[in-house]
Amino acid sequence: MINQTIHKHIERLKDKELHLLKTWIEDSLQLDHSAYQNLDSMIVPCCGELKELKGGHYDKIAKITDNAGKTLLSD
Repeated sequence: MINQTIHKHIERLKDKELHLLKTWIEDSLQLDHSAYQNLDSMIVPCCGELKELKGGHYDKIAKITDNAGKTLLSD
């Protein structure tokens, strides 16, 4: 009788612990999704700006290279 009572009590504790663990995991997952959305909203515009900077940088390098070539040929 005592063993059955203890066993039932342990099972109830396990169920409560599993429920708490599941709740904790779901809450953590929701926080992760929120953090991802916040980061994504910052990263996407930054990537666009970096692409623009890269394009402008390439154009300036091409002009510098062209001017250097013209200068060397004229000397």
